[in-house]
Amino acid sequence: MHGQRPHPGQPHSAPPYNGAYPPHYGSPYGASPQPPVPGRLKAARVVIFILASLTSVGALACGLLFFFESSSPSTAQGDYWAGMFLMLAVVLAAWAVWQFVLGAKATTRRPWVMWAIIVTYGLSAASGVLNFFLSIGTGESTGGQLLGAGLAVSIAIATWIHRDYYTGRF
Repeated sequence: MHGQRPHPGQPHSAPPYNGAYPPHYGSPYGASPQPPVPGRLKAARVVIFILASLTSVGALACGLLFFFESSSPSTAQGDYWAGMFLMLAVVLAAWAVWQFVLGAKATTRRPWVMWAIIVTYGLSAASGVLNFFLSIGTGESTGGQLLGAGLAVSIAIATWIHRDYYTGRF
């Protein structure tokens, strides 16, 4: 009936529905407006959340140590350790929050997210390697520092490899 003239006195009929939506409702063909997130970035995001969770556990442990140290009888050395545990708990909590933010934003296609991840985990890797070499002389190096540095390097490299995803230049 479309394309035919209506009978005299009848209103024009609407064009047939072809299943397409107006452009502001999204693509009519089911295509995603953004490219899919590469698998390495998904894996890096999971590792970021795991590291953030471990950092949160460390912040909680330092907070508990502060609580126990500050509730014991006051001594000069006890107050020193309580202050150190409190400072470490606050720094670790802030670091955990920053990592959770990076994990949440890891698949956001913005260049600042890419650079924030690369700088954050590049510095984490450098501090882990430095901590490992400084602790060799004291006999306290366990290799855990190198494991953390390796994870940080893998996150930074996975992000750098997929920099085209963040900048939108495919």
